[in-house]
Amino acid sequence: MIARWFLALQLLAPVCLAAEGSWKAVGWGGGGFFWSCAFHPTRDGVIYLGGDVAGAYKTEDKGKHWRFINRGLADYAVYALAASKASPDTLYAGTVSGLCKSTDGGATWRDITSDLPYVKPLLLRFNPATGDLWAGGVGLFKTPRPTAPRASSTP
Repeated sequence: MIARWFLALQLLAPVCLAAEGSWKAVGWGGGGFFWSCAFHPTRDGVIYLGGDVAGAYKTEDKGKHWRFINRGLADYAVYALAASKASPDTLYAGTVSGLCKSTDGGATWRDITSDLPYVKPLLLRFNPATGDLWAGGVGLFKTPRPTAPRASSTP
């Protein structure tokens, strides 16, 4: 329980500190909680949400309209989302069943849990200076940013 409160504080603190004026509801309505949010690094108005019961959502109009983006997700409880600045349509989703990756802006996902020593990442963040992806849960893990494939030396 303490871990969830700590996670919520960590996620909301930057938003609360930067907020001025009145808050405006722009998210999906309905039951459940939204545990994660990520912004597309280069396209204004594209936002991703992760919820605890219905998976991941995407808006391309600053929150006016939302749609599900769950195809291939390991689980519908999405507690962490991260968008890559180096590859803007690459997203990572931490679910209760594992870690998933999308390379098409959330249209499809694949499970990459085997790459992570701990199954349930509750916090995902990219280091803006290095591009490393950090995953927190029970422990803290990081992966170096992907490198470009080597050119073949054979004709």
